[in-house]
Parts: sequence; structure tokens; C-alpha cells
Amino acid sequence: MSLVDVVVRTLAASMPNLVSSHTLLCASDYSGQHKKAAFEAYSFLIVGSASWAAWERSRLAMRQHHLNRRQMSFKGLNDKAKRRMLPYFLDAADELDGLLAVILVDKQIGSLFSHSRHFDFTDKPEYAAYGSQAFERLLRAVHLLSFFLGGLSQPGQNVFWFTDADDFAANDVRIRTLTDIFANVSSHYISHPLGHFHCGTSSRCDNGKLQIEDLCAISDLAAGAAAELFNRHLEEGTVPKSRFIVPTPSSLSGKSAFVCSWLARQSSRLSRLILALEAEAGSTSIRIKRITLHSLAVD
Repeated sequence: MSLVDVVVRTLAASMPNLVSSHTLLCASDYSGQHKKAAFEAYSFLIVGSASWAAWERSRLAMRQHHLNRRQMSFKGLNDKAKRRMLPYFLDAADELDGLLAVILVDKQIGSLFSHSRHFDFTDKPEYAAYGSQAFERLLRAVHLLSFFLGGLSQPGQNVFWFTDADDFAANDVRIRTLTDIFANVSSHYISHPLGHFHCGTSSRCDNGKLQIEDLCAISDLAAGAAAELFNRHLEEGTVPKSRFIVPTPSSLSGKSAFVCSWLARQSSRLSRLILALEAEAGSTSIRIKRITLHSLAVD
């Protein structure tokens, strides 16, 4: 079953309806690139502008009373003050109408766009300077975002994409290249014309009020927690199997347990989706699983 089949057949009814928004705001982040990780995480937040005012009220109130100028991030949760503020930050995120999707990719898969383990630049020599790993991540991010926008966007809607400053978006030249590649790839997923499209990194696009930084922090938290959860499952030999419930890995950090408990919420206006792409042993096939989280006990 393809990725499209999994999402369309099992999740169509739970996908958000963003038709009332004139603009879609997209934030993406990536985790698990370090050598010890067996899974990488690609996190995408796609929300409608119609819910921005509610999020902004909650965000500003949270910052005024709890966070001030501190920047929220998964790595930054080693800071005790930020950990105390995490529940308020995530409650504010629940004011957003949209989809938070995390795609976990088994590193044993290699390239999703080449028959070899690494991306082959033979037909695309102009991109060779990126290196195979960075360009693979670029293509994955572009294809996944295009796929979700193909189902969530409406004709004429503007799209703003704020990405983490990964090596494929390290400077203005690479941002322009990323925009051009997105325009090409997205045309194969999105059958209707969009309005304006803008792409940039969170740090470069923020207006000094941490509006974009906070939006992107939601994706950052989800990517970091989901990547740690799945990698800890792998280390302990408890990777979830189809239709089986498995306990939380004993080595999971408290910060990841808290964020994963938030990801398990079902009553929020913000829909959650976690998919895992795993390599089939002894085959070039890819197994796709939907991961359903249950609330984790957090002290």
C-alpha cells in the first residue's frame, strides 16, 4: 500500500478543513540526522490563517506570563524554565486549525529517489554541490510538503513555507533553489492553481516578535520527540508492530514523553499524524505504518 493510500483511506475523515483561510502557513523541521539515530524525522505543520488570531492571543499571553523572550526548542528543553513553560506553549499550539504530520524514515532505506543507496547526481549535476545527504533531505521535504498541500490546499490560497535552516536552506541562493524545486515538484501533486508562494527560514522570516520562531518550534518539538521515541524503541527491541500496543521505552527522556503525550491528544483543533517508513528486510520494498500514540504518564 502506498503512502497516498495509507493517508487517504484511513485518515481522510480526520483531515482539517482549511477552506476558510486565504493563506496556509507551513513550518517544517527535521531531526535524527546524527549517526547514532536509525530513523530520521520530517515534521510538517500546516495551518490556516483563519486560526492565527486565536493562536496569537494565546501565544502572547503565554510569553507575557511565562516565557518572555526565551526561544522554545526541543534541544532547549534541558533548560528547567523552558520545561516549566512547555505545557502552556503546547496548549497555545492547540488553538491552531491544521495538521501536524511527522514522517519517520528508516535510514536503511537509503535514497527514496534513486536505485542506489545515495542520490545519484548523474542527471542532475547542477545540484552535486549539496552532497547526497543534504539533497536527499531537500527532496524528501519538498515531496512530502507538496503531498500534504495537494490534499489540504484550495485554489487561490497563498502558501508561506518556513523551514528549519538545514544545510539545504543555508543561504539565500539555496532558498531560491528550494523555491524553484518546490514549484516544479508541487505541480505534480497539486492539481489547482495556488496564490502566492513564499519560502524562507524561520530565523530570517521572523519579525522580531518570535511569531515565526514559535510556529516553527511546534514542528521542532514534534520532530525531536518522535525521533527519540522511535529510536529508543529500536534500541530496546520494541518497535511497534501492526495492531499491537507497546509500552513506552524505559530510556525515553521526560521531555520527549511529555511532547508525545501532547501528540497523542485527539480533541484538539490541530490534527496529528505520525507515519513510519521502514525498510523491508531482504527487499527493496518499503513498509508504511501509521503510529497511534497513547497518553504517556509524565511526572
